[in-house]
Amino acid sequence: MILRRITEHVKTQNWFAVGLDFFIVVAGVFIGIQVSNWNDGRKSQAREKSYLIALKQDVVAINESLDRPRTIAAGLQDSMISVLRAIETCSPEGATREDFDRTFTQYQNTVGFQVRDATYNEMLSSGALAALQDDNLKKSIADFFTEIENFHRNVPRIRDSLAVVDQIIWESVQLSTDEKGKPILAEYDLAELCHNREIINAMVEIIDMQRDWQTVSITIVDRSVELAALLEEHLGNASLESRTRP
Repeated sequence: MILRRITEHVKTQNWFAVGLDFFIVVAGVFIGIQVSNWNDGRKSQAREKSYLIALKQDVVAINESLDRPRTIAAGLQDSMISVLRAIETCSPEGATREDFDRTFTQYQNTVGFQVRDATYNEMLSSGALAALQDDNLKKSIADFFTEIENFHRNVPRIRDSLAVVDQIIWESVQLSTDEKGKPILAEYDLAELCHNREIINAMVEIIDMQRDWQTVSITIVDRSVELAALLEEHLGNASLESRTRP
């Protein structure tokens, strides 16, 4: 229709009408492009929001999955140090039977946690992570999942000496289980332990192992809390902007 009108106006040399027709065509194309860009932007924002909501759920789940190992390990290193001091001084003062029991039945605890990285991996492969406009959020997401990779790379190294430690401890104390199959310390002789250089060195090693595990796990917890808060803030700001945008 518009092409026929332009042709007719050219034949009649109605240049004003020709110019007006061209203006209408250009304006229509421009508006069409703007509408298309707006729709693409809305779709991109919706996709980003969907990814970030799912990512926040993953981060919270990872944090919660560390609750149990953190609860199990709570105070364990202090018990180990108390037992070490008792063995070094050949004195039971300062170390309870519970300290000895926890030390020799839980020293192997370097528990892992649930990893939920499907959303992160999809954001990487789809380019959604690179498309994030918030550079601070983008860096925080990448740093968090890098810390998780470091955790799973470092924990096996933390446990490298465990086989040697096991042999020393198993030769020095008597372990058993309760009625539910939970490991317990059945018997130990402090007088023998305190003269055993190998058990003292093994104690130092398991304290160091526990300290390293707690350091890397606490880092994951701290990063997960920070990232969850940042995602919450970003999602809140995005919702506010969408409500106030004309």
